Amino acid sequence: MDKISIVDYGVGNLLSVRQGLQACGAQVDIVSDYKELTKASKVVLPGVGAFSAAMENLNNLKFTEVLKNLANNNVPILGICLGMQLLFDESEEFGSHTGLGILAGKVKKLPVHSVENEKIKVPHIGWSPLIPTVKSDIFFKEANIWMQKQEFAYFVHSYQVIPSDTDIEIAHTLFGSHKVCSIVRSEKIFACQFHPEKSANFGLRVLKDFCNV
Repeated sequence: MDKISIVDYGVGNLLSVRQGLQACGAQVDIVSDYKELTKASKVVLPGVGAFSAAMENLNNLKFTEVLKNLANNNVPILGICLGMQLLFDESEEFGSHTGLGILAGKVKKLPVHSVENEKIKVPHIGWSPLIPTVKSDIFFKEANIWMQKQEFAYFVHSYQVIPSDTDIEIAHTLFGSHKVCSIVRSEKIFACQFHPEKSANFGLRVLKDFCNV
């Protein structure tokens, strides 16, 4: 099992993510130096807060190009919550802002009305069921049983990812009857809108799958 590097750029849930990975048996480093990140074998990009501030921090700390290079070199990357959104091309949160562009797509605000035109409270906070859009995925080992039954995950977000390529979506959840993309995978780039480190046993299985990829 390779050592995992968590990117410390000032806007992440670092300790809980590290504890979750360590519970899966992983060795974990929290990395705040871009030069150190260039040596990473596996990377976790966490994140909470606003997209623009997060990208500003990544740029100022010189993490942006390193992350792109790692992705181009097929290094496994896991994006969590805001970290998932940052992997995409752009976000409309508080204006238009450029993301990492590792995955194609946009980040848009969650709908404030349901399909039935009832008002929905945003942000989306709490436990929601995951609905798989594929029968199985080669990334998953521990969590593949989830494809056969309903599992719940813990969400805290106001914006959602809209992938350009819908084939990378592994699962979605329902928010006011709207389908919200919740897990994506493209080659060794994996991301989830929910917090696996806060999603009990299922979340730990997801993290363990990343540890073993």
